Amino acid sequence: MLTAWWCVLLPACAQASTEIHFLDAFASMPESDARSFATSIHYPAESPKTAPPNASLKWVEPLPDTLFPPDIAAPLFWWDAAEKPAAWKITVLAEDGPVFSVLTRSGHWIPTDGQWDLMQTRAGIDHDAALRVCVAAVGGWDGRTIEGEVSLRIAFSPDPIDAKIFFLRKPVPFAEGQAHPELTQWLLADPARPGEPDLVMDGLPVCGNCHTFAAGGSVLGMDVDIDGDKGNYMLIRDKGRATVARDNLVSWNDRPTPAGAPYSFGLFTALSPSGRYAVSTVGEHSLFVSLDDKAFSQLFYPVTGFIGVYDVDAGRHADLPGASDERCVQTAPTFSPDGRTVAFSRAPVSPALLKAVTSGQVRAESHSASIFELNEKYPFRFDIWTVPFNEGRGGEPAPLRGASGNGKSNYFARYSPDGEWIVFTQSPTGLVLQPFSRLMIVPAAGGKAEPLSCNVEGMNSWHSWSPNGRWLVFSGKSRSPVTELFLTHIDKEGRSSPAIRLFRYSSESMAAMVPEFVPESFANLRSIRFGFHLDGSRQSKSGNIR
Repeated sequence: MLTAWWCVLLPACAQASTEIHFLDAFASMPESDARSFATSIHYPAESPKTAPPNASLKWVEPLPDTLFPPDIAAPLFWWDAAEKPAAWKITVLAEDGPVFSVLTRSGHWIPTDGQWDLMQTRAGIDHDAALRVCVAAVGGWDGRTIEGEVSLRIAFSPDPIDAKIFFLRKPVPFAEGQAHPELTQWLLADPARPGEPDLVMDGLPVCGNCHTFAAGGSVLGMDVDIDGDKGNYMLIRDKGRATVARDNLVSWNDRPTPAGAPYSFGLFTALSPSGRYAVSTVGEHSLFVSLDDKAFSQLFYPVTGFIGVYDVDAGRHADLPGASDERCVQTAPTFSPDGRTVAFSRAPVSPALLKAVTSGQVRAESHSASIFELNEKYPFRFDIWTVPFNEGRGGEPAPLRGASGNGKSNYFARYSPDGEWIVFTQSPTGLVLQPFSRLMIVPAAGGKAEPLSCNVEGMNSWHSWSPNGRWLVFSGKSRSPVTELFLTHIDKEGRSSPAIRLFRYSSESMAAMVPEFVPESFANLRSIRFGFHLDGSRQSKSGNIR
């Protein structure tokens, strides 16, 4: 508990009395002035126990009943009101009484480490033991009357995150990131630590995108456009300070180009739990339009393609039987935690869409168009299918009940670490970056799919399970057009808690995307650097019609 001069007693929410901590302008006031202001705050005479309702005063974040992990740094408490009062008083109450109060002139508050520790201690980690946080507007004719207040309940889960998060930040709109690949950043964040995430890699003169870890922690894979080959993929086993050599690279174009396809990008590569196998989209034609809109700056999905397999140990490419039907586009594969099954997205090839791509019609679309207009013009919907992997020999594919045949587009399947659940993205059409996309959960064997309660308003995608299977990190758009990272708890019944915005990782001009929880073996990754020259002038000289 703080005992400096700027901690005094005053009436708190619900007429409680406790210590108050002064912030911003109050902390710099003379002791007598701060004490006088704090001790003179009062409720209206006509309503001595509670403040009158104030419809314009609302919590922005966190959301009511948010469940916090025990190993997360203090969150942002943020509220909104039509008018700015003389001061705000935030009061934290536990079931056994008040904890402390904070007086500030700002419309937000981040607890100090000491305050956050105290809040966790007083709340406990039982789901039934929670805190109530109350914010009151202080104003009125005398500048000291509580004019309105709102409160919310928060609780702490007994389940830790117990993992770091690897993600990338790219400039938006997409064209800016494409023109300046050197601005892309790969970062490693520890949710338990306040402050900026650690920068692992940046300054690449070539395009780099999706990354993934083998669940067993043996290897990190990443798309990197090297020597003009957009199908290049690097595999890193160094878990501290990695220097990439040419023998760390494999290209999806080292295999024969499938009939009718000019090139392979190797889209949405996934690694088997052991790290021995990589599966990816190959032989694809892709519908791609770069848009000026900062919120949704691209429309992108493959309109042909199938799943290719690369055996890392043998250095051998092959097709995956059951996911290489030329009549269908097959993409976005993922492994089950036992490595025996691959889930992927599939749809019948549309001759009309393929013609629109190959004829140049799509390329001619205006960058000023909106994604809503283009979604109406080029609708496309995927179902999620599964196929036995059988060490690359494949098998008979089948649609996943609950994630197929529902009139929506279903993609980015991700198995829970215990193999019980699949969380996937669903949107009215398309893939990747789609408005109104939401996260759905379905039993891994198929069944009824339900939307997660954590879904934020504008977009939800690019999700990853924590190694212990209790937390999910994902990319979303809430109150900002720029993509941010969010966190939610998933219980044993597949129910999720309200989303926690990981505000420390957000940027006004950089989209935070493709978050992935890091296996423990990569938790101390410090840097990724290239041990040979990267020629940025060649990055766009070859490639798909995308």
